[in-house]
Amino acid sequence: MIKIEYKERKIIEQMCREDYPVNRIAERIGVSPQTIYKELKRGGYIKRMENPTPYSADLAQGRTKQQKWS
Repeated sequence: MIKIEYKERKIIEQMCREDYPVNRIAERIGVSPQTIYKELKRGGYIKRMENPTPYSADLAQGRTKQQKWS
C-alpha cells in the first residue's frame, strides 16, 4: 500500500491549483497516476468546466485518519 504523507498532499494541492496534469504530479510525488487519481477523489476534487471543486490536502488527510480509526 502506498502512503501519501501530508507534505505530499500539500504539493498535490498546489500543483492542482496551478493546473498541472496528473502525470506531472505523479512524477513529482513518485507514485503512479492512478494513485494520484485516488488521492484527488479522497481530497474532494471534482473537475468540471464551471465551478470545479478544488482538491483539499486537509480534507484528504482527515479522511485518511478516519479510515484508520474506523
